[in-house]
Amino acid sequence: MLFRSRTKRFEEALALNEIELEFNVGAYGRESSAVAITLSNMSQNYLQLGRVDEAIATAQEALDLMIQFDGPMHQRSINTRRMLATTVSAKDMAAARPLYEQAIAEAREKWPEGHFLIGEILHSYAASLAGEGLHADAAAQAELAWSAYEQAPNPSVASIKRVAELLARTYERLGERSEEHTSELQSRPHI
Repeated sequence: MLFRSRTKRFEEALALNEIELEFNVGAYGRESSAVAITLSNMSQNYLQLGRVDEAIATAQEALDLMIQFDGPMHQRSINTRRMLATTVSAKDMAAARPLYEQAIAEAREKWPEGHFLIGEILHSYAASLAGEGLHADAAAQAELAWSAYEQAPNPSVASIKRVAELLARTYERLGERSEEHTSELQSRPHI
């Protein structure tokens, strides 16, 4: 029942995205930043519904439009590249890696190391790697995400909690989670 209600929510959200897309195309034209934002949201709903090929195509179109209107180094463009990488990773982790790496490089060029979006990109990358069973790579990226969150001036407690949980699961799967390591993870500041 939970899966059915969750699926229904994403179907409803996608229907609303389609209405929004029609409106934005009519109001601003197909090539507009408003359309890019709507396409980005649509891609995530497609992904949640398991419609991966549609999600990838829609995310790629959103990124192309973001870059066209905002430039490649704009926050929305960098974040959309992260979302494209996450979407592609559902189908092909090898193809997603360079997208993540490009988003990380762009974010590090644009912001200081403690910017929360660097942590978000690294965390997304780590979660995708863990989902593919690449736990050593996932642990390395999750540690970098943790470091970025620690340096952020106003870190999100929810983000820190998610990366801490990912670290714990990843190290457990690697078989490296000792009592000492568990204590060290639990002792890290969460704010």
